[in-house]
Amino acid sequence: MRLFVERKALGRTRGVAKVPYELDEQPSELGTLRELIVALVRHEVAEFEAGFIPPAAADNTQDHAPEIPSSLPQRRYTEAELAELLESGKISFGYTYNSGKVDLEQAILVALQAVEDGLVRVFINNEEVSGLDTGLDTRLRLKDGDMLTLLRLTFLTGQY
Repeated sequence: MRLFVERKALGRTRGVAKVPYELDEQPSELGTLRELIVALVRHEVAEFEAGFIPPAAADNTQDHAPEIPSSLPQRRYTEAELAELLESGKISFGYTYNSGKVDLEQAILVALQAVEDGLVRVFINNEEVSGLDTGLDTRLRLKDGDMLTLLRLTFLTGQY
């Protein structure tokens, strides 16, 4: 199933990134908000681990950035890719220096808790499907090509 995800954060002045997601699940398998969040987290963890550099290659005990192993492909951006990255506000080399593995179950629990607590709002085709009154078992009717927007809310003061 192919979805498009818009990522936004309140207070951010940069443009919105529309990211295509190819999920293994079919629309009928993603019947609730909970199932959708779990599928998105699984996708993100798989993407993260695909760029994972083993701890030996990412030795952060040095005073400078770790050396990229020569076995990794060297990334060269086209002008169009650079323009898109500039628009999003971040240009990176595409390497992950994190030396730890992601605990998938913990990542799923954190994401579900954030939605449940109202820290992340979820919209499908500009219609909110998350909220304090709806819950994670809200029924969804997803179809190929739907646009998801994940909106992370932040506190504007130091107290809440």
